[in-house]
Amino acid sequence: FLDLNLRCPSLSSVTVSNCPVLNRISITSNNLQ
Repeated sequence: FLDLNLRCPSLSSVTVSNCPVLNRISITSNNLQ
């Protein structure tokens, strides 16, 4: 999932809006970066 988010931010944002759990994961990955 992280690779997809890094490659396609637009797709990740759509997925995040559909899944709150992925939203937390994306926030965590952003903090790690």
